[in-house]
Amino acid sequence: MGSHDTPTAAETYFNYSIFGQLYTAIAGVPPRPQHRRYAPRPAAPAVRPASQERAPRVTLLDRLDAWFWRQMQKDREAYLAGASDVFDLERRIDAIDRGVVTRYY
Repeated sequence: MGSHDTPTAAETYFNYSIFGQLYTAIAGVPPRPQHRRYAPRPAAPAVRPASQERAPRVTLLDRLDAWFWRQMQKDREAYLAGASDVFDLERRIDAIDRGVVTRYY
C-alpha cells in the first residue's frame, strides 16, 4: 500500500488539485472548508434592532404617484362594473389589456 492510497491523499487531491475540484464541482458535492492561513475578517458592524430602523421616506412625488394610480384603478373598476353581461365584461377586459380604451368627454 503506497502513500497515495490513504484517505488523506485522496482528500488532498480533491481539495487542492484543479482536476479534483473540477470533479467535485461536476458531482455537485459541496467543497470542504479549508483552513485559512490569513487573519479572519473583522466582525460585521452592529445591526440596529427593528424598532430603531427608520421607515423609508415617502416623498411628495411618491404620494402623487400613488394617488394617480388609485384614480386609475377606480376608473378601471367603474368601466368594468358597467358591463351588461359576462361577454361584455370579457370584451372590456380585452380592451384594457390591448390599451384601446378611449374616453369621449
